[in-house]
Formats: sequence, C-alpha cells, structure tokens
Amino acid sequence: MNLSRAYRYTLVSLLLTSQCLFSKLKLSTAKTVATTVTCTDTKDNSCTNMDFFKEAPFVSPRIMIEGQVHAIQSEDESGTESWSINGCCSSQSIGLMPQMSTEQSQLILDNAVKGWSNGQGEWTQMTLAQRIECVEAFVEELMTQREEIIRVLMWEIGKNYPDAKSEFDRTVEFIRKTIEAIKSTEDYNVGSTFRKIGSDTNVFIRRNGFGVILCLGPYNYPLNETYATLIPALLMGNVLILKIPQVGGLSHLLTFEAFAKALPPNTIHFISGSGRKTLPPLMNSGQIDGLAFIGGTSSADKLITQHPQPHRLKLFLQLEAKNMAIILKDLVVKDTENDTDQEYTLAKAVDEIIVGSLSYNGQRCTALKIIFVPKGYGLTVSKMLASR
Repeated sequence: MNLSRAYRYTLVSLLLTSQCLFSKLKLSTAKTVATTVTCTDTKDNSCTNMDFFKEAPFVSPRIMIEGQVHAIQSEDESGTESWSINGCCSSQSIGLMPQMSTEQSQLILDNAVKGWSNGQGEWTQMTLAQRIECVEAFVEELMTQREEIIRVLMWEIGKNYPDAKSEFDRTVEFIRKTIEAIKSTEDYNVGSTFRKIGSDTNVFIRRNGFGVILCLGPYNYPLNETYATLIPALLMGNVLILKIPQVGGLSHLLTFEAFAKALPPNTIHFISGSGRKTLPPLMNSGQIDGLAFIGGTSSADKLITQHPQPHRLKLFLQLEAKNMAIILKDLVVKDTENDTDQEYTLAKAVDEIIVGSLSYNGQRCTALKIIFVPKGYGLTVSKMLASR
C-alpha cells in the first residue's frame, strides 16, 4: 500500500513536471522584474503586465487557528515543520507548506466542534442573509489576491495563464451565482419571513446546517472544485474543515486572510500535511458529520469506514469519471456525403473532442476518456483525430 501511494505521488509529480516543461523554457528567457510589479487585468483575456506572472512567486507558510492567521518559520516553537514546494516550473522554492501533526489536527477538530456548538455557534445562528453578506465580503477580500493566486496556480501545477485565470474567475462567478440562486428561491427564505398556509396558519421555514463537514478537494482544480462543495456548505450554516492538498495547496494559503476578515472565528478551519497523519483522528472521533470528497473510490472508502458511525455520516462524493463523447450516426453520414449545409460538422465535433480530452494535458476529472462512434466509422474518426 505504501509503495502504491509513493508511486502515485511520484506519477503526479512527473505529470506536473512534463506539462510545465514548455512553459519553463519560455519563462527562462523572461527578464527579471521586481516583486512589486502587479497585473491590473480583471476582465480581459490577456494581462496588461504579463511580466508579473513570469517571475516565480513565493508563498510563506502560515496556519489559521480560531480565525487568526499565524505566520510560521520553517519550524516554529510549536514544532510545525514546513515542506519546500518547487512546483513544476521552477528549480527554486515557490513556497513552504506547513506539515501539521496528529495533535494539531485534533486541535483543529476541537475548535470546529466549538464553532458548531451543537448548532448554537455564532455562524450557524446567523440568519441566511447575514451569512450571505459575510460570504460576499469574503469574495471582495479574495479579489485582492486574484493576481497572486493566478500566478501560484501557474507555477505550482502548471496551468497556463488563460486556464489559471479562468479557474479563479469561474470560482468567483460560481459563488455569486450560488448566492443569486439562493436569493431567488422562495424556499430558502432569505428574508426570514413567515409564510401563510391556508386561511389561518402562518409558518416560518428556515434551512440550516447539520454540523462539522470535512472537505477534501483535488490538486488539479484546487479552488474551483473545492469551493463547489465548500461555499454551499458554508452558506447553509455548517462549520468547515478543509484539508489542503499536498500538491496544488499553496493557493489555499493565500485565502486565509480573506476568510479571517470575513467570517467569525471557528467557522472555517484548514489542515495541511500528510493525510495519513491528520485525517484518521478526525474520522475516528465520530465528530465529523459530513464528508465532501473529490478523488478516488478507494480513498473515499477508507475515510468512510474510519468513522465509527458511517451510516450517520452525510456524504457528497465525486469519484473517478469515465466521461464519454458520443458521435451520432447522422453526423458521420452527412459528413461523408459532403453535406455542406449542416451547421455542425464531424470536423468540429472532433476538434471539440480533442479539446475536451487534452485540455490541461487531460489532468481534469471531466476530461473525455471514451469516444463512442457508430459501427463502421471508427477508422474515419480515428484518422481525423490522428491528423490533428
């Protein structure tokens, strides 16, 4: 088992290194610029000062305890060791990731349980409208770190500028759209008002959280995929513990200040370091009420079975994907008959399949992995794919 995990970790590192090789060659010719240079791009597809992104970042190690952000050295007085992260595009360190111990993991859990307080915690007792205001304030604070987070995504996990920019901007858009959907849905009762049922009955309906949720996100979309589970859970009044991934986790360190300014203490917590050291105490305690996990089936099964009451544990799982592209026969037949009147052609479909399969070197859970083609047309489609 240990050999298998080591192999997988090495494989991920090799993939990241290979996908960044070309970028590294390009970056090696860039002129060195001062670290105070910033990019002012917020809307356009291209940055107004790309030199900012050509210089390697450095993310200093930090931890967040009871809503307070603490900067640490390579190993502080509490014994917190930090690992140097080179990422995929730099021979020098681009940041230090704290490696929490089992004892520190237990402390984080204790603080989360205190924040939940059997549903009587400050965050949970806020109205939905108040929680929305806090999350909106978080977004505003997060925007101040936009350029640095984009740069870290590029240097640590090898995303090009458009992909890194898209991940950040789509994450912010998701948060705002989620809030819009809540506000426009009557059942959420954002205004905390009574509703009349029948001729003489008034009812008050309020949705709320159900406890402490452990959230684990992937390395390849550390913000977008993770926040897809984290933000809705927060808005509903739950208390969150986010396990930062060992690979692709530096961007999360840059969000600490925004969370600390916008949310009450003990609302959201972060754990970094080895999952084998930090996660078992959380699950074994039985104090984790929900698990939001994106990853492999075997890892999810192991976490779930560590809980003393697995049937009580509420689960949100995204496990392994074999996304398919389906080419229908009428599209292939029309193309082979040189039907030029059709708006959507087989050539266009093949181009989109390639993008869906190989964007970010295929390191996406939504990447296309299987192509279904009408019987007798496999050679035609394969030749078109090969020619591109």
